[in-house]
Amino acid sequence: MKRLSLAFVVGLLFLLWLVARPALFGTESTHGKGMTHTFNFGDNEARLQQGIARIQAFEEELRAEGFRQLSESVASSATYEKRKVTLEGRYRHLGTVEVTLWTNTGLNTEEPQIGAGFDADIRNDASELAWEELSARFRRAVQGDD
Repeated sequence: MKRLSLAFVVGLLFLLWLVARPALFGTESTHGKGMTHTFNFGDNEARLQQGIARIQAFEEELRAEGFRQLSESVASSATYEKRKVTLEGRYRHLGTVEVTLWTNTGLNTEEPQIGAGFDADIRNDASELAWEELSARFRRAVQGDD
């Protein structure tokens, strides 16, 4: 009986330690968070070309900040060219971020003609702020400043 009680107490102390450990050692929980912005210009060729130029410029910005290409795919036909590129890099308090950018030159398509998205791990308030900042940059790249 004494052995069972000792084992129970040790087990209980271990469980308490597991529960209290994050508070004692500052360990924070992490959760993934992603976003995607897309836009369809319909049959407005000029606005579509402006949107594609914004996505290309944003890709160059990210590369200049140290993001590297993981993959690229291009599909084309007589009426469109679809390009999708995936980049990976570190961004402020987010750590490693995976980014996907895509363009579709086809007019009058039901699917989005341009888009950008990313996934990142949120660890604390600073990473949440960095996520919001990066999300705003993505929105501007896709939708423009209007």
